Amino acid sequence: MSNGTSNQRTDLIAYRNRNLQVRFNIRETTVDDGNGGTMAQFQYDYVEVLQPVDRKKIIVALIRSAFDVDDEFALINLDPQALAYIEYRDYVDRCKAIADEVMSVL
Repeated sequence: MSNGTSNQRTDLIAYRNRNLQVRFNIRETTVDDGNGGTMAQFQYDYVEVLQPVDRKKIIVALIRSAFDVDDEFALINLDPQALAYIEYRDYVDRCKAIADEVMSVL
């Protein structure tokens, strides 16, 4: 996962080097504007998805930004009641929701 900033509200997606950049965890912060005042700045996390883009590629890119394959398999094999497993499943559900939102604007 990579991080970015923008002085303007950022879009959910952007094209970079012919790949799709999916932006998530977008949050507004306030920073010094250099003139004694403040201004809004938007910080976000992002993943790059290779073309052609589909829902599965987006989900996998988002999951891989947080878990490598070995970590993911270890989590999948935990007791479904274990906190780490529940947190992993919540993250996967968030990834699916982000992917659905991205697909709706493509």
